[in-house]
Amino acid sequence: MNDQELEDSALKLANLRSQMEELGLDYDQTFDQVIAALKARGERKLLFMTAEGPKAVGYTEQTRGDAIDVAALEKALTHEEWLAVTRPARVFDQEKLAQALRNRIVSQAKVNRCVIPGKHITARMGPRPASNNEAKELMQIQESAR
Repeated sequence: MNDQELEDSALKLANLRSQMEELGLDYDQTFDQVIAALKARGERKLLFMTAEGPKAVGYTEQTRGDAIDVAALEKALTHEEWLAVTRPARVFDQEKLAQALRNRIVSQAKVNRCVIPGKHITARMGPRPASNNEAKELMQIQESAR
């Protein structure tokens, strides 16, 4: 590869990277719009037809439970309380904390100040080829729309 070919290839790489970044942003924004529209309809997936065949796109949702900020909890508790909720190696133990709360060794208010709220997560699904059942469902929808 001569100098000009190398420079042309490098320029092509730069252009491709720019296009990929732009497409990535468009993809993310478009996917978010599809999810928002599905949520507004109270639906979780959309079945549609492409030149390659039936496809499905959608989302799942989950909520992560609350977590304890162990460093904050250690600072909030007295030494005796910390010993009550840790193992001999002084590793935080969720079960021991629950037991210490039940036995009123540790104040619930102190623990509450150390809770890290759970997060709501929306996970994307697709676009992917539709399953056989989804393809049949799409065909039924299209037939009933006629």
